[in-house]
Amino acid sequence: MDEDIAEFLDILEPHQLPEPYQRLLVHRNDMTGTLERYHGQPMALRVLKKRVTADEVARQVELVGQDDGRTAEFGAIRVNLDCFEGEARNQILECRRPLGGILTEFSIEFTSRPSVYFCVRPDAGFRHSLRIPGAGRLYGRCNQLLTADGAVIADVVEILPPDLPS
Repeated sequence: MDEDIAEFLDILEPHQLPEPYQRLLVHRNDMTGTLERYHGQPMALRVLKKRVTADEVARQVELVGQDDGRTAEFGAIRVNLDCFEGEARNQILECRRPLGGILTEFSIEFTSRPSVYFCVRPDAGFRHSLRIPGAGRLYGRCNQLLTADGAVIADVVEILPPDLPS
């Protein structure tokens, strides 16, 4: 591992994640739905950056509680547009809703395949850009969403904010 990365990032086994992060990250379900159940409210999308090409939508986002506006997740996602058509594709291109909500609404079958769990100790610049006070640890995962025939719908990095209540 690159020495600069090793200074602030630790790769973890699933059992090494503390609660409630383990419960929120170690599963093969839709993250949007998981966060909605945990926070007791629908999730809205706040787009920080996006890039749209003919083949994909890449974006850095926050999932926030629709009712209270609190950040529930920081994410970076690359969505393969070839996996979508019609209104589902249009909604993805609009970048107004979380992908999980679109998959659910249009009954698009998928599997979630988390590959890496990690803990990151954000530096001042990272904390500033994500509006995170203090120097706490952030837990997250790298994940892929796949169609029933194995095509990659999306590659996702999902990072949860610090100090979540158990």
